[in-house]
Amino acid sequence: MLSKLLMLKCGRMSRRLIMIGGALTLLEGVLWYFLPIFFESQLNNMLLVGMVISGYSLGSLLVSLPAGDLTDRVGRKFTFMFGLVGFIASAFMLFFGGFIYSLIFMISFGVFATICSIPTDACMLDHSTKKNVPIVVALADMLRNFGWGFGPLIAAAMMMYFEVPLFISFIILALIAISVFSAIGFPGKLRLRLSDIRKSEKILLRDGLYVGECKRLVKLGKPLLAILIFSFSFGFWEYAVWTFEPIWTNSMGAGLMLGAVILMLDSIPYIPFSFAAGVLTNKLGLKKMFVIGSAFTIIGQSIFMIDQSLLGLTLTLIVTPVGVAFLTIPMEVYIRRHVKRDLYGEVYGIDSMFYEIGGVMGPLAVGLVAVFWNTASIIYVTFSLFVLSIAALTFMYRMKI
Repeated sequence: MLSKLLMLKCGRMSRRLIMIGGALTLLEGVLWYFLPIFFESQLNNMLLVGMVISGYSLGSLLVSLPAGDLTDRVGRKFTFMFGLVGFIASAFMLFFGGFIYSLIFMISFGVFATICSIPTDACMLDHSTKKNVPIVVALADMLRNFGWGFGPLIAAAMMMYFEVPLFISFIILALIAISVFSAIGFPGKLRLRLSDIRKSEKILLRDGLYVGECKRLVKLGKPLLAILIFSFSFGFWEYAVWTFEPIWTNSMGAGLMLGAVILMLDSIPYIPFSFAAGVLTNKLGLKKMFVIGSAFTIIGQSIFMIDQSLLGLTLTLIVTPVGVAFLTIPMEVYIRRHVKRDLYGEVYGIDSMFYEIGGVMGPLAVGLVAVFWNTASIIYVTFSLFVLSIAALTFMYRMKI
């Protein structure tokens, strides 16, 4: 079914990019289930675990805008390959232990994963049309969430049957193999020229880089601000869940495999509902999709607030992604319709920047809540943030867009 949709709805280059994104995300899904448990066993302090995991978002935050600028000014493939090399190199730091090495690893991981993802998203829009962009984006989200969904299962199986050093070696080898596949398949010619490196240095070191980009993007108006608030809330939710869920479910006696099954439910709903959101956006329009997505999001968040049990968490992780998918796809369509092509990288860069700000705050909040309250109470914070973002989007969709 999925292969037929890819053939019918996407061009050859879009299909290639969708497959690359899915492969890299599968590896990230494996890592993200393994890392909270690994760091908790190393550090024995939830606040330190939260600080370490927030390093990923901090690294991503620092490079989101420069990566977008490099994507548009230097080239998609050059930026992508630079990220891949660093992505592989950062994985070797898993062999070191302790707070400092763990924090450096997570920051590096965040930096280079972001440098890979932004040119991939921008290149995907390059090879789509106004008519098929909802389907292309939806299919990309479906395959990526397949990776996020099944990655924890692979991680749980590896941790149950292998010692940690062997598991880390497996991750590095798999990362190298998938990165080679991605490098070969990424559209465009690889031009590793000295002039490209000098050009990238000038862009990265240019005075007022961040301020300059914000000045260009502010011209897109208040709707973009509403999208960025939602990205912050979504980033906070995602990183909070992926931080506390593996540790909390194990503390509840769920075990590694059941914890992985529950966590995969945060991603699996995106697979059918992202595609459904792409189809429905074309039929219903952006405003109706906003109403549907908002309802699912609020209901999903409310379930775990009422019932803080394994069942309550499971239902929340099923329903909330449906709402997020129904909100995200229309926002992608808005960007495609209202943003000029030479700003795609910058828009994805600043959107990623706000998502990662939420990603920095989420794990830190989990650590603080664990110290002063209880870990599961993080849901009250995520609920409040989603309500705030939906209020901002309400203003956006009341405008003529």
